[in-house]
Amino acid sequence: IFQDGCFYNVKFIKKHKGVNIYSVSVDCAGPRPVTGYLTIPENAKKGSQSASVTFHGYGTRIPSVPTYVHKSGILFNVNAHGYDLGKDKAYYKEFFKSISSGGKSYGMNPEDCKDRDKHYFNGMVLRVLRSLEFVRTLPEWNGKDLIVFGGSQGGLQSIWAAGLDDKVTKCQPSIPWCCDLSGRVNGRIAPTWGVPYAP
Repeated sequence: IFQDGCFYNVKFIKKHKGVNIYSVSVDCAGPRPVTGYLTIPENAKKGSQSASVTFHGYGTRIPSVPTYVHKSGILFNVNAHGYDLGKDKAYYKEFFKSISSGGKSYGMNPEDCKDRDKHYFNGMVLRVLRSLEFVRTLPEWNGKDLIVFGGSQGGLQSIWAAGLDDKVTKCQPSIPWCCDLSGRVNGRIAPTWGVPYAP
């Protein structure tokens, strides 16, 4: 589908527990597209559904078709990396190897932090914003309710989403990564790892 100046590839996978499940790929600025799984209640009428977008925590995992689904409302489950869906284990092994840098996991090489426009998380932010743009094009969306949530790195992404897109109506981050959470300020346990700071 070509819409709003970019290509959306939405492929029906199956019906499951009252919802239709789709795999999605959306063109995006940066190194990779937005990819993830979309669920919409069966027989949802135009303009009848709230929309939620959920983001993943830090790490590398082989994607699978979701078994947990919202029975009311649209849910777009966005992976953090923009990899292809439905590939074999060898593809994901090579992909996860390709995004590491300097012997460290993605985003953790201090050398990569020197140019913010080329940093790994720059592409992730762009995918977060594009995922919201995509959801708003769905005819079933009610045009009002746009909810974002996730845990850890997913919590961080949900904060990005709410901070950068004024159409987000509710943000539910859980233990968001890269936030102080009063650790150092109040003498509690400080974070032990995170994205290296670069001035």
